[in-house]
Amino acid sequence: MILALDLGRIHVGIAVSAGSDIAFSRKEIMRPDLVTLLKKIKKEEGIEKIIIGLPLAFSGGDTNQTRIVRNEAKEIEEKIGVKVELLDERLTTLQAKKSGAKENHSEAARLILESYLEKLKNKN
Repeated sequence: MILALDLGRIHVGIAVSAGSDIAFSRKEIMRPDLVTLLKKIKKEEGIEKIIIGLPLAFSGGDTNQTRIVRNEAKEIEEKIGVKVELLDERLTTLQAKKSGAKENHSEAARLILESYLEKLKNKN
């Protein structure tokens, strides 16, 4: 299973894909619960890879939040023991808000994961 995260300041959006090119969003969680939940998902369902949305500036450069997410990604990879990849998430939150989804971060995570899956498909 591939899992995607949209790391908000308070909430974390989660989306998953189990061997297909379809991503499904899951219920948002509070940020302090993240590592505990990821360990549980890894144990119960297996996680092959984690994709984390990287909040780049519109110019493509790093912001303070970009640096925070890069550090958290390293920490998650070490604590969970699963490969983490970062993927540009520019405009996913805006798209999620426009979609009318109740949980914007989980919808953003779903969009991030769909983008990643599309890149994989186009690579092959």
